[in-house]
Amino acid sequence: MLRPLLRLGDSLQCLLRRRAGVAAAVAAMALAAACTGMDPAPDAAHAARLSASGAAAPAFSAELADARSRDAAFEQAWRMVNERFYDPGFNGVDWEAMRLRYLPQVERAQSDAAFYALLGRMAGELRDSHTRVYNARDYRNRLDYVVSTFGLRVAEVEGEVAVIQVLPDTGAALSGVRPGMVVVAVNGETAPGRLARLRAEAPADVSPERRVRAIYGRLIASHGGEPLLLDLRGAHGVARYELKRTEREVPLVVTHRVLASNVGYIAFNRFRPEAAADFGRALAALDGADGLVLDLRGNPGGNIGAMLAIARSFFPEARHVLTRRTRAGRSSGSAAEAWPQGRSAAPEVLIDASPHAYTRPLAILIDGYTASSSELLATVLREQRGAWIVGRPSCGCVVAVRGGGYRLPGGGAIYVAESGFITPLGNRMEGAGIRPDREVPLALADLREGADRDLDAARDWIRQRTQRVAEEH
Repeated sequence: MLRPLLRLGDSLQCLLRRRAGVAAAVAAMALAAACTGMDPAPDAAHAARLSASGAAAPAFSAELADARSRDAAFEQAWRMVNERFYDPGFNGVDWEAMRLRYLPQVERAQSDAAFYALLGRMAGELRDSHTRVYNARDYRNRLDYVVSTFGLRVAEVEGEVAVIQVLPDTGAALSGVRPGMVVVAVNGETAPGRLARLRAEAPADVSPERRVRAIYGRLIASHGGEPLLLDLRGAHGVARYELKRTEREVPLVVTHRVLASNVGYIAFNRFRPEAAADFGRALAALDGADGLVLDLRGNPGGNIGAMLAIARSFFPEARHVLTRRTRAGRSSGSAAEAWPQGRSAAPEVLIDASPHAYTRPLAILIDGYTASSSELLATVLREQRGAWIVGRPSCGCVVAVRGGGYRLPGGGAIYVAESGFITPLGNRMEGAGIRPDREVPLALADLREGADRDLDAARDWIRQRTQRVAEEH
């Protein structure tokens, strides 16, 4: 029988504990590894290489001190996936064969880091967006909403590897890195050469967007605590930047404002339990707007309860918005499937009517970092509310995991995708993502000037819809 699952980032029990004011309540974001921060953690395979080469490595923790304990921990992680992964076909992977492949390697691990790297590689064989293994440090950071990052994202823009985002108060921002700069070299390796190598090495993924994200994340990664050396071409030529990784908490941020033509705008960065209340206040402040732009770019998702509460804001009547798919039942929604609240609950995910529903034109902005609950919200509002979507294809990272994951010896944890989702129209988003109604490619000039063509397109569409409605009446 399945235990209660996290609703894409937080369990119902966790939500209730938070509301009761228990500071130690566990909260997690149910994101793919590439979603948890601005860039991935140091190369997991690096620890394994250190151990194999005989380089100095930390001693095993007490829980993993002997070989028998490590074997048992490995079996525990493998069994969690074997019993709980939502797809009985394991995404086409022979999971028993994975056990036989990786178990003999356990004895060669010489540290906790190497052991957890091994588990992470095994979990990665599933090519799933949320099934991940975290070592003790990364697990603590995950629970505390802390990211470890150099503070920038890069992507291919107009044939160049370019900086597309810089996070405030990080190494990149403090060093003067700006959007629109072109990456010439990374750690002494030319950016085109490094990119070609990473593309050749990158494993297959059910989501093309997720694979691309992972490649560009690794492009600007470094080993351990080493700095990242970037040669960037800006307005004054090429300069070298030495960036240090920053650990920082990511607070919930909900912003709103009124744009030109009386169009409302709301952006937020996480689906945390308190997000729905903050979103409700922002929406109420924009009650007089003729239409609304909802900015989900860069939003990695999180708590599905918060997502459902936000979705409800747009429906004056009750709706069936999603159907869960689990190992306990079929995607058709059989009675055997269980919703997280209990085994007897129906698989259909419903929302109640809102007496103050916002029913005016709605546009949504997305990009490759729109993931998890963000993708669910955008899809629900597109299919059942007629929302118009602008930007670039989303991640395709839409499954649910348990709030705190499953703790493993040594202080780490494994997160297992225990539920998938299908919309009432039969669309499965895991691996597929969302294709915008209007795709807006990035441009170097826009990045350098701070122009937002996604937002311009959304605002123009709302204005046109508003004018059309006025003319019809």
